[in-house]
Amino acid sequence: MCNMPETIIIRIKECAKQKGITQTHLCKQIGKRATFFNEVNHGKDSIDEAEIRKIAEILGVSPEYIIGEADDPAPQ
Repeated sequence: MCNMPETIIIRIKECAKQKGITQTHLCKQIGKRATFFNEVNHGKDSIDEAEIRKIAEILGVSPEYIIGEADDPAPQ
């Protein structure tokens, strides 16, 4: 997995914005508090593989895109 949470958070934010989904709504969908992404970005929390997969499913992108292993957001 990508060790750069800022890359993960940037991609999640961009995809959510394109889909018209707020970060707060996305956090609620994965069972996290509204400040979760900010905390991950600042190293105060972490995001695990299961959460990335769930976020990717909600956003309609591949988990590999979110973690920076693929440049194409299309699900595999």
